Amino acid sequence: MGIIKQGVRHGRKIRAGEVRQLAEQPFHLLLIGVDEEDQAALARFFVPATLTWRQREQALKHIATEPESGAHGLEIPVFTPAAAHQPALHASLGFGPAIVLDPDDPQAGLEQLLKKCARLRLALGQAFPGLRDTIARTLIRACAIRNASVTAISALPEVIPSPVSVAWAFGEMASDSILLTANQIRLAFELAALEGGEVGWMAQRGQVFSIVAGAFGWRALARQAVSLIPGGVGVVTKAGIAYSGTWTVGAALWQMHRRRRLPSEEEALAIPASRTA
Repeated sequence: MGIIKQGVRHGRKIRAGEVRQLAEQPFHLLLIGVDEEDQAALARFFVPATLTWRQREQALKHIATEPESGAHGLEIPVFTPAAAHQPALHASLGFGPAIVLDPDDPQAGLEQLLKKCARLRLALGQAFPGLRDTIARTLIRACAIRNASVTAISALPEVIPSPVSVAWAFGEMASDSILLTANQIRLAFELAALEGGEVGWMAQRGQVFSIVAGAFGWRALARQAVSLIPGGVGVVTKAGIAYSGTWTVGAALWQMHRRRRLPSEEEALAIPASRTA
């Protein structure tokens, strides 16, 4: 009964509404280049020609080329490398975390953007489809690291005998698999929000069931690792299983979303009637 109560308590902490709010946060990327062509190259990275018309219109709502007084939401300056070396441009902007992104080699700048604007990751993914794979990997990796850390800490009493370990084993940390599963369920909500899908217990009921069912198998494998491998090596192995298990779950969920939401050729080429009028 204790485990069931803990499961219910952790389940209540997973608020789908909170995930939706994070994905719907208002923001603008203020694109800054040394000239129009430099600025346009930055715009093409965030709004590539491969987007559908619907995706393009959604992305452009979050792009600005000049500071907007009274803008709704956070305004984030994104500089090209050439613009970043122009002190006058920096002096005219006294707000937001400045990002430097090279459209020809964007990885470092994109990582900087996701690090400095961590709470905007879901909103950035919804607005800019081209960023979603990178953001998904970031979310999956973060969840995998959290679960590995929880597992390593909870496994210590199993390899370091002490009076405290007896109470620990029957206490909160004995149900670490519940916390790991809760983290994976929240990850499922985040990945759904990242793709612009419905988020909630009913919308993700199939994914939640798969995660809960799979948790028993990963837990059994992790326990075997600690029991069969002596000392701290077993703890490391158990943490590795938690990491790889979470990564596997997250990668499978993301691939499912990608297959489900890839636009058809007709959708990609379709132009709204308002564009052709």
